[in-house]
Amino acid sequence: MATQELKHNRWSSKFVFILAATGAAVGLGNIWKFPYEVASNGGSAFVITYIICLACLGIPLLIAEMLLGRLGRANPIATLSKLAKENNTSQVWAALGWLNIITLICVLSFYSVVAGWSIKYFIASCMGVFVNIDNDSLNLFWQNTVANPVEIISYHALFMLLTIAVVIRGVNRGIETANKILMPLLFIFLLVLVGYSYTTPGFEQGWNFLFEFRYQDINFDT
Repeated sequence: MATQELKHNRWSSKFVFILAATGAAVGLGNIWKFPYEVASNGGSAFVITYIICLACLGIPLLIAEMLLGRLGRANPIATLSKLAKENNTSQVWAALGWLNIITLICVLSFYSVVAGWSIKYFIASCMGVFVNIDNDSLNLFWQNTVANPVEIISYHALFMLLTIAVVIRGVNRGIETANKILMPLLFIFLLVLVGYSYTTPGFEQGWNFLFEFRYQDINFDT
């Protein structure tokens, strides 16, 4: 029954699918850690290397995943099981569907914690906690945050409840609706942050550090 319901849950347009795919790909890691990795590993030389890796690995995998979804139109386990049956191959392929689910659970286990931190920092920002704050006070704020397990669990639970509230409404009324609101907001926030950064001292030095072409920094670790 659940599989049949999922088969009828389709994206209403290509645009909302692109929004959802972008929302899945552009996460906290891209905003939080990616700039650090760029600056530490060759600037624009790292970006070029990253794009080459995307072209050689990411895009083929994305195409394969989209084809599987289009052919199966169900969850990963049911899709691989169905395709294996249709092509007279082993049902062991369905195990890859379970691997997919387990991987997502593992990702969610740490992603949701970081997202909980983000909620706390967002609330603190709205309350003006970080106005004119120095590095020592900022580090103390972080240390107090991770030293309070009840607070961490509470923000984690809040994020999970918000996520469940979206997912439980399905593809069209839940994920699509959320992406139509949140993805444009993310774009606006990023533009505002870039504009604000431009007005702060050291913007040019930061820009050069982030995007200057430093091929000598590209190595095997990169």
